[in-house]
Amino acid sequence: MRRRILTAALLLLAVGLANLAAQDAAAPTSAYTSGRYSFTLQAPTFDALGAGRAGVIAAFSAPAEEGFAANMSVMIQQISMTRDDYKAVLIGGIEKAGLTINRSDTLKVGPHDALRLDYQGTLDQRDLRFLALAVVEKNRVVLVTCKSLQKNFAKYEAAFKAALDSYQPAP
Repeated sequence: MRRRILTAALLLLAVGLANLAAQDAAAPTSAYTSGRYSFTLQAPTFDALGAGRAGVIAAFSAPAEEGFAANMSVMIQQISMTRDDYKAVLIGGIEKAGLTINRSDTLKVGPHDALRLDYQGTLDQRDLRFLALAVVEKNRVVLVTCKSLQKNFAKYEAAFKAALDSYQPAP
């Protein structure tokens, strides 16, 4: 009896490890390295976003100032549309939220059409300023958004622009 239980437990462990290995092979992990704080971290591999879904896959924050932390987030939107269609939807949403578009540029990032936006306005009683890069790929849009308090924007602007300029699609 005891031997059967041990055999069953070992079999379940082997199956579990095989499933883990299959998941790891199917979904490569991502690493983050902090030069400032001297560490590397392996990010967890979560389920992939299905068609029509969106999710923030990375976020970085500065120390809070006056109750708000300037930040940058990376969102994946599993949608298929042209840059012009995406631009219309994105700008429509920004304007519907009562925000003002300061500048909108179209560009290429690698082989992909892209859109760069500078906009500002009041959300949750805070005057905010945003810089964003939307890279339109075949079946998804990668949206990188940087934001800070409007009055602190000059402090972060160069770092935000450098971050957006550093975006490269994987080969």
